[in-house]
Amino acid sequence: MAPAKALGQFARGVRATRGLAQADTMVACCRCSGLPPTRHFPEGARAFGHHSLRFRQQARSLPPSLSVGGREGSLAPAYCKLSGSDRSASARCYAAKGFLKELQELKESGEREDRRLKKQKQKGKKAKAKAKAFGSRQKASTAIEYESPLEVLLYPHPKLRAANLTVTDFDENLASFATELFEVMYETDGIGLAAPQVGVNVRVMVYNPTGEASEKDQEVVLVNPRYVNKSKGQTLFEEGCLSFPEIMGDVKRPKSIVVEAQDLKGDTFRLELEGLEARIFQHEYDHLEGVLFHDRMHPNVLKEVTAKLQALEGKFESENPGVAYQGV
Repeated sequence: MAPAKALGQFARGVRATRGLAQADTMVACCRCSGLPPTRHFPEGARAFGHHSLRFRQQARSLPPSLSVGGREGSLAPAYCKLSGSDRSASARCYAAKGFLKELQELKESGEREDRRLKKQKQKGKKAKAKAKAFGSRQKASTAIEYESPLEVLLYPHPKLRAANLTVTDFDENLASFATELFEVMYETDGIGLAAPQVGVNVRVMVYNPTGEASEKDQEVVLVNPRYVNKSKGQTLFEEGCLSFPEIMGDVKRPKSIVVEAQDLKGDTFRLELEGLEARIFQHEYDHLEGVLFHDRMHPNVLKEVTAKLQALEGKFESENPGVAYQGV
């Protein structure tokens, strides 16, 4: 095979494996001199594609004056050994190498910019994921506002369906609010309570599976909670709700869950819950999403409690004429 043709094939192989700049360096430095190279192309073979079948076939087709050599893994630019009499050819060779060096620098600059943009994009995704992880996209810009004493709102009060803001201020006001939530929960014989049930639309919930005020070590406060995982297996269990007095109904929910939340100081923690605690969390978390427990009842079960729900709706209408709400 003619040296020029072999050189062209070799350069195309390099283009396919390492990039345009290295291939053009080899071609320009040799052709501009008018002489075939008497020394080798850099071994770089392993670094930029010697393992490819096409590259090996093209390397074997080179004439004896063209060989692949050098230190393994090196990527030094190809160069020509010129006779001392051909100074003009040497000048052209060095000029070509200078031009290709500029191209290589431009390429490296572009790669650095691509890496910077990729890193910036990943950072933005992480920030977005973190914001999504702890509540709704809406952010509470002020401290929690509430009036003492707290009272449980009854269905179908519209605040039970309203969006709940993410808590951003972890201060004494938040701690006091959590304390009052527990007080109301114990007074009404509950084992769990969510902030929207007392008319405060923020992502806060509390529970104590024992329902006993004396069991302080069993109290759990969750601020901006979220699910991490839910089991595929589900169980059917009869539930009640402080916002639905004297109404009970079977609801199917996952047996076990993994959740994350923030405490009253803003620190993140994780819980693995099953049984009663898993059900309490899911019930109260639904309140933070504006979902009520009868929304999850089977149609046959819902039919059994519809009359009681409509009675609560009638009472609300008489006490709050003209106020819109979502009914059954």
